[in-house]
Amino acid sequence: MKKIVIVLGAGLLAACGGGEAEQKTAAAVPAKLPAGQWEITTKVAALKSTDKTTPAIKAAAGDTATVSGCVGADGQPPAELFAAKGDQCAAQNPYVRNGRMNLQLDCTRTGSGKVMSDVSGNYTADGMTGTVITTSFFSGSGDYELRQEITGKRVGECTAAAGETKTADKS
Repeated sequence: MKKIVIVLGAGLLAACGGGEAEQKTAAAVPAKLPAGQWEITTKVAALKSTDKTTPAIKAAAGDTATVSGCVGADGQPPAELFAAKGDQCAAQNPYVRNGRMNLQLDCTRTGSGKVMSDVSGNYTADGMTGTVITTSFFSGSGDYELRQEITGKRVGECTAAAGETKTADKS
């Protein structure tokens, strides 16, 4: 009987110790995306036509671009961090909490039509990783599906040029 109590006690202590480590890890992830200037780098993983024509976007696998934008005190990233330059977008159903990020972008591209993007990923106090899958719905030909891998980092406080898009092609 004594052996059973000792074994159970040791098991309970081990379980408590593991819980502390999990709590410390969970505490390291902020409840909301930290406010400040963020720099997001996208890398094209795949591009394919969805209407059997040439995609109406100049991109190829391996292309990269960098965008900079300001996340406000509410912790919601601006749509421009994940959308194509010039698209007018609104975030639908954003979920950006406890290290997880999921949002849908409903965008309009002047002269072309609709562009929808699904953004999903994870974040920490100073970085993020994820995927953006974009599908176009144009009035003419050129519809496509674009898959991009994203990495991002918080680079400081918001600057006067917050929201300014910097693009760099590194392919």
